[in-house]
Amino acid sequence: MFCRPVFFGRFTVIFAAAPLVAVSPMRSQITTAGTRNYVFPPVGLASGETASITVVNTAVPLSVVSPGATSATQPSAPSCTGTISFSNASGAIGTPTSFTVGAEGFQTVTLPFASEGLTGNRGEIVGKISLVASGAPCSLQFSLETYDSTTFATHAVLSNAVASLTQQGSPPVIIPLRN
Repeated sequence: MFCRPVFFGRFTVIFAAAPLVAVSPMRSQITTAGTRNYVFPPVGLASGETASITVVNTAVPLSVVSPGATSATQPSAPSCTGTISFSNASGAIGTPTSFTVGAEGFQTVTLPFASEGLTGNRGEIVGKISLVASGAPCSLQFSLETYDSTTFATHAVLSNAVASLTQQGSPPVIIPLRN
C-alpha cells in the first residue's frame, strides 16, 4: 500500500480561508442595505377561508440591551419595516400593506377569499414579505396561515419562506479554493 505524505501547509490555508468563504455571503445579507424578499410557497385558498401573514420582531428591547446607556451611546431601537402582499396567477391582489414592528411587536395582514379576485370556489395564492434593511436591530419571524372564516379553525401554517436579497452595490466576493 502506497502512502502519500501529508502537507500540513495546505490544511492551514484551507482552515484560514474557510471562515472567509463561509462568512462573506452571510455578512452581505446581514449588513448590506437593500430589501430582503421572503416568498411563501403557493397555498390553496377556498371559499369560506381566510389567509393571513403575521410578522413579529423578536429583537431584544433596548432596556435589556443596555440598561445604563445614555442617549448618546444608546443603540438604535429595534424596528422592522417592510410590506406584506399577496398574489395569484393573475398578479398582485390589492396593494401591499406596510408594517413597522418594534421589539416584540406583531402585525397581521389578512386576505379573505372574497378579496382574492378569482371566480370559482378555490384559488392558489402566494404570500410575500419585503423587509427593508434600515440598520436598526431587526429579527423578523413570520408565518402564513389559512383558516376557516367562520369558526377560525386553522387549516394550514407555513413558516419557511424562500429569501432573496436585493442589494445596493456590488455582490460579495467569493474566493475559490485550489486543490
